[in-house]
Amino acid sequence: MASVVYGQVQADQCTVKASYTGLTAGARYTVTLPAGSVHSVSGDVYNTEVSWGFTTAGGAVTVQPGEQIALLETMGYLDKGASATYRISLPANGTLKATLSTGSTLRAYLYLHAAADPSNYITYVYAAGGETKELVRGDLAAGDYLLRVYVYSRDDYGPYSLKVWDTFPPVVKSTDPRDGATWVNVKARITVTFNEAIEPGPALSQCINPNYLRRGGIL
Repeated sequence: MASVVYGQVQADQCTVKASYTGLTAGARYTVTLPAGSVHSVSGDVYNTEVSWGFTTAGGAVTVQPGEQIALLETMGYLDKGASATYRISLPANGTLKATLSTGSTLRAYLYLHAAADPSNYITYVYAAGGETKELVRGDLAAGDYLLRVYVYSRDDYGPYSLKVWDTFPPVVKSTDPRDGATWVNVKARITVTFNEAIEPGPALSQCINPNYLRRGGIL
């Protein structure tokens, strides 16, 4: 039966740091960061569970880095007949959610295009002067997309604001010790780095629970 180890955990910017004492030399350990441990600063989207292992000196599930979504929050001004285009990268299959708000003198469309096919749009919304409209598309594949704000007619002009919401959970970019590491110092600090800024979630406190660090590599 695998033995367990107690520790202390803290979250700072994109990093979760766990401090454990009393690790045994030449021993195999498995670390588990439970689902719900952290969530995006820009949205209430929580991480999925991840586990990896290492062996101390004396004696990783390999986590693929994720691409941070190009979150966008911008304001602009469109002259008559003008348009503005923004490039968005989706790190995984999922949903794109954007909101367009227009000034009182501006009627505008918000078009969504695949970056590889900018001449055809996937979907769009229309915002009359002074309105806020939401564009949501939930069947998109990972990749690059274009959001284009286009005036309704040549008589329209004015300010607008555009925001693209984070609908993707934080993805583990790296761990230290890395998965499968050997000769790890028994006093090493265990670190999980995500692909975006994070905030603590309700499950993070479980990391000090013995169920989430066990000697022997099997939970």
